[in-house]
Amino acid sequence: MRTNDAGESSRQRARQYCSRLRGPFLGALLLGALLLGALCLASPVSAREPSWTPGALSARGGVSMVYDVNRAVTVLFGGFSGTFNSETWEWDGVRWLLRSTSGPPGREYHVMAYDTARNVTVMFGGMTQNGLSGETWEWNGDEWTLRAMAGPSPRQYSAMAYDSSRGVTVLFGGENTAGLNGETWEWDGNSWTLASTTGPSARYLPAMAYDSLRSECILFGGYDGAYSRETWAWNGVDWTLRSSTGISARCGHAMAYDSARGVVVLHGSVGDGTDTWEWNGNTWTLRSDYVWGLWGSYGHGMVYDAARGVTVIFGGRSGFRLVGQTAEWNGTTWTIRFSGPWVKLEHAMAYDCARDEIVLYGGTLGRYGTWGFDGTDWSRLLFWNPPGRYRHAMAYDERRGVVVVFGGDSGGAGLYGDTWEWNGSAWALRSETGPSPRYGHAMVYDSQRGVTVLVGGYTNMGLNRRTFEWDGVEWTLRATDGPSPRYRHAMAYDAARGVTVLFGGDTGTRNGETWEWDGGSWTLRATDGPSPRAAHAMAYDANRRVTVLYGGLISTYGASDETWEWDGATWTLRHSGVPYRRWGHAMVYDSRRGNIVVYGGGPDHDHMTGETWVLQLPCSTGDLDGDGNVTTTGDLPLFVSMLLTPPGACAADMNGNGTLDGQDIQPFLAGLTPLP
Repeated sequence: MRTNDAGESSRQRARQYCSRLRGPFLGALLLGALLLGALCLASPVSAREPSWTPGALSARGGVSMVYDVNRAVTVLFGGFSGTFNSETWEWDGVRWLLRSTSGPPGREYHVMAYDTARNVTVMFGGMTQNGLSGETWEWNGDEWTLRAMAGPSPRQYSAMAYDSSRGVTVLFGGENTAGLNGETWEWDGNSWTLASTTGPSARYLPAMAYDSLRSECILFGGYDGAYSRETWAWNGVDWTLRSSTGISARCGHAMAYDSARGVVVLHGSVGDGTDTWEWNGNTWTLRSDYVWGLWGSYGHGMVYDAARGVTVIFGGRSGFRLVGQTAEWNGTTWTIRFSGPWVKLEHAMAYDCARDEIVLYGGTLGRYGTWGFDGTDWSRLLFWNPPGRYRHAMAYDERRGVVVVFGGDSGGAGLYGDTWEWNGSAWALRSETGPSPRYGHAMVYDSQRGVTVLVGGYTNMGLNRRTFEWDGVEWTLRATDGPSPRYRHAMAYDAARGVTVLFGGDTGTRNGETWEWDGGSWTLRATDGPSPRAAHAMAYDANRRVTVLYGGLISTYGASDETWEWDGATWTLRHSGVPYRRWGHAMVYDSRRGNIVVYGGGPDHDHMTGETWVLQLPCSTGDLDGDGNVTTTGDLPLFVSMLLTPPGACAADMNGNGTLDGQDIQPFLAGLTPLP
């Protein structure tokens, strides 16, 4: 429950928003707001089935992007985000919106170009889960269509651009099963034609952009056995070598044509990932070398947004790390628009109800840094403090409005036994006494008793089984019995039944027991249900009153993709297959939006992910309490809450435009079940 101050704050926000509303519904809406009370209260139990959907554009490499001039949006497809990704996203200059998860199979290092004559995005090739692709797909802004299986051989690492003067999409080079390729192909919207086998040497990872002022495709760099610094031009008949000086050799960079200034902009590469160059038709000029906070990358996407006059980049790789940064170049300076966390493993998260924000800290990559997720985008909250760590635990103390962190592994300097708290703007060291230093423990906040509960972990003495509680001042040892010594288990607090639920972990072997702590004693509740596992994650869904478990290690090198639910008596398998199998992820319940959020993890140490997934009820329904009807008693207070403190759950986005606002009021009220 919130404190009175927090409750009053939510009512103040409601009154401020209500003052801006107009129309005949104000009285009903204000009544609903008063009925709701504090926003942290759980909504009624729901009988509807939730589903997993991507929650944010994740860090990824090997992406491809185009600018759709007809709809004034940047289109992004695929990339490698820990798995071969099949999502289609669009950037409108303000935010990224998920447009589709169906169509082409997931892939990386494919190529795309926008056909301005037909108003479609053309995509070719790439590496998929089943190997190299030779497919040609087109996106019309609503759906993908497979257009051709014949043409260039299946390949990855090619370059492609649309020649608007001749109305054809031009593809060059890449790597197929025979090795490096030097062919030039053209797509006219119906079929591919081999246009040339001479010109630039066979190579992979060059970049190409169409210079509309000079009516030629400009190709630079690539790898042909060595990094290239050649600049070539294609006029539709022949390739001409324009330059081999002025810019360092590279591959994996990206290029886009700035039509307002008449220059080709180049950024990044495997070797020089931070520099920005421009080609004026004759020479290359270095425009920017290093920008603080702008990650150098290769395998990123890059387009010119003609409506806003900026060049946009997203994603790529920096060393072995995937990048989740969106930045824009105005011809003079770079501006970082969004920058998500690194791909992460064995980090921790908590939902800060007072500030309506999911807080993420630590992990195996980028052990420093505190990040926040507002339901739409990630942002960095703080770079330093506490000392970097992973395999730590976090919980949100709702009574005091702080996120609590304890312990973890420093990654070389030993184990931590310190307690830190985050108040929304700064971390404070609260204690260096209490439980012994450890990692792989689990923590939850018991809202009925106002304490943070910590169980188990791996200490310098080995596996631990003790139960501790933190009241905001000191740690108290509460139990030395209960679950056997273990680490990498998961816990969630069931607020409806007032118990802490613990499942699994590593006890020397993977464990499949379900235990519950009522504040005084432990009870073994089940030995069946999910298969034994460790490094999984759990969260309590207060809307549906079930504890949700996802993923985890079920064998030495095998992770699970299963989603299970515990209702206090039995486990039920709800989903498998999506999201992709992973372990070492973090999961929390967002009480504001009524959904569960997962971030990071991976199938193995070599393929960590920066994906954000959301488990939520179906969108645009209006049935917010899940009883099968849209009613004034059950759904109106919830709708008002979501409307007055946006963004709310997507189930209240009645017109389906991706924004919860006053335009959703009338369709919601139109769907209300008439009173008897």
